[in-house]
Amino acid sequence: MDLLASGRAADVYDLGDGTVLRRYRDDFLARWQGTPDCAREAEAMLWAARHGVAVPHVVHAEGGDIVMEKVSGPTLLDDVARRPWRVRAGGRLLAQLHRQLDAVPVPEGAPLPAPYGIGTGLLHRDLHPGNVILSDRGPVLIDWSGLAKGPRDADVAESWVILACFSPPPAQLAQRLVTAAGRSLFLNAFLGAVDRQGAARWLGPVAALREGDVNASARERAAMRALVAQAAG
Repeated sequence: MDLLASGRAADVYDLGDGTVLRRYRDDFLARWQGTPDCAREAEAMLWAARHGVAVPHVVHAEGGDIVMEKVSGPTLLDDVARRPWRVRAGGRLLAQLHRQLDAVPVPEGAPLPAPYGIGTGLLHRDLHPGNVILSDRGPVLIDWSGLAKGPRDADVAESWVILACFSPPPAQLAQRLVTAAGRSLFLNAFLGAVDRQGAARWLGPVAALREGDVNASARERAAMRALVAQAAG
């Protein structure tokens, strides 16, 4: 298997037959309370697809492994790195994907976590440029491992916090340059196409949850606290 990508919790491998394997890493599993339920993730992807959201076709899911269609194309992050003049269009595209999720109901009886206690919307919780593949059939949303239910404004706030405070994997110099030079342009375009005031009310709860993530760096935690303070002021 060829390693295609590594995230904060999982690695993605090319199986060579038009499919990929996303596998949670041992270091993540050692910190996890129980085993990640990729079967639930696969069911959610199928549900979202039925309601008009483009996702990879799932072949098999069990425990911490999920085998799915290999979707060809650059991520939105890579595309903006190569074509920085499209950074504002990228922000608006991310907002468009949130609007698609607004129309997806929560499956009845689905045992989804509710990290914010209220709300009946479907939350992706990790909708950022690295999780959008620009394929021939349009943008495809990947990595549904954080799926939950709750207020849709909170999901928009999750993207806001990620875009403002978190750094992409430092695999390419171009991505680091985009982070330094184009982050505010992307974020402002995104916020201009969503309900900014509605999302702002959830910045505090979102930041509080993400500060507890063992994968968050000290720098990212400090950036989240600063963002919440700025929004409150």
